[in-house]
Amino acid sequence: MKICLRFLKWKKVLLINKHIYHLLFFGFWFFNSPFYLMAQQEKPKLDFGGFVEGYYAVRSSNPYDFMNTRNRMRGELKMQHNNAYFFTSFNLTHNDAIPDQTGFELREAYFEYSKDNWTATIGRQIIVWGVADALQITDLISPLDFTEFLTRDYDDIRVPANAIKFNYQKPSFRLELVFTPVPAFTIIPHSKDNAWSAFPTSGYPEYDIDLDTKPNKTLKNSEFVIRSSFFLSGIDIGLTALHTWNKTPVFNYTTSQANDTIYVQPNYHKLDVLSTDFSISKGSMVIRGEFAYYFNEIQGVANQEKATTTKNSLNALLGLDWYPGNDWNITTQYYLKSISDYTSDLISKEISNLATIGISKSILNNNLKLSTFAYVDLDYEGFYDRTAVEYSLSDSINLFIGYDWFKGDEGQFSPYKDNSEFWIKAKYYF
Repeated sequence: MKICLRFLKWKKVLLINKHIYHLLFFGFWFFNSPFYLMAQQEKPKLDFGGFVEGYYAVRSSNPYDFMNTRNRMRGELKMQHNNAYFFTSFNLTHNDAIPDQTGFELREAYFEYSKDNWTATIGRQIIVWGVADALQITDLISPLDFTEFLTRDYDDIRVPANAIKFNYQKPSFRLELVFTPVPAFTIIPHSKDNAWSAFPTSGYPEYDIDLDTKPNKTLKNSEFVIRSSFFLSGIDIGLTALHTWNKTPVFNYTTSQANDTIYVQPNYHKLDVLSTDFSISKGSMVIRGEFAYYFNEIQGVANQEKATTTKNSLNALLGLDWYPGNDWNITTQYYLKSISDYTSDLISKEISNLATIGISKSILNNNLKLSTFAYVDLDYEGFYDRTAVEYSLSDSINLFIGYDWFKGDEGQFSPYKDNSEFWIKAKYYF
């Protein structure tokens, strides 16, 4: 009986996502249509792979409950036919601890065509820019999914965007143009069943949260990006101009007349960004930096009558990667945000400071890797650190064990100060 119910559940999920099949069908048609093959006689190359993963996390303090019970299959289909390329990936997930994750997710699905020095890509894709590690400054097209806050691999946290991208490449120069008709926005967890909810899940008063209010799907709300990169001797430089949105909303809180309910309303605003980034290789070190100026960035205001305003802000990052040898890797970053024309009624601080530090070491012929990576809130003395041990049992099987440590009474990590957890993970690549 249980098997039948599970089968019906998955069948329902797949029927709801029947557009996935249409996309895959179009992909096969594109690469196998007679018209296309008249000009290109080579048979298309087809490759399917991915992984199966089990991940379990238990809170390290009372009540010692499961924070996560994720079982997932990632599938990746690739098709190459001369200058044309098609890629799609999906997740099939079951998670009792976070029910919202259970189901089918189309990860990426895009077509790419290359000719001489240029490439055109259209479809659902993850776009990554800049030199910051696990922080977003210039890298604003693909937002983040905070369903599990920062406890997933950073690649899994990224949200794909439906975009058209053109890339012109020379050995020492690259020009990229991106048009996003319908922008993607940060996924904010708010379910009471999720320990990583961004809002209180228990207590008084109740929270009434509306996260469906996003900019209308019109041409004037689209995103445009132009980026140029220069690859010189020992240094790479990037220049970027973006017309985008604040991907993470600024919330407006109002209270019911009976004071028993808090209404939460998200606010979005158009954002223009000019930025530059660089990466300098010097022996065993790499020095990285990003500087971005945000025009008219939306800010929360502590006044209920005026919930938001806009201010310009400077965002700067400096990073250092050091490879001292013997499979050691040490990385650190310092990030600063400064709001111009600051007023005391703003919710955010005038100057915010954040740092990251990561250390990893591989031993036993690179079969065992020890690592730790931490975000440090320098303003409120809070942090999040993930320490892990990874063992390669074979070329296709990896085993992990680790600990996520949260600390902070104020600031961005304080809502999760009781969420420190032990976790294990097993991953099989096929």
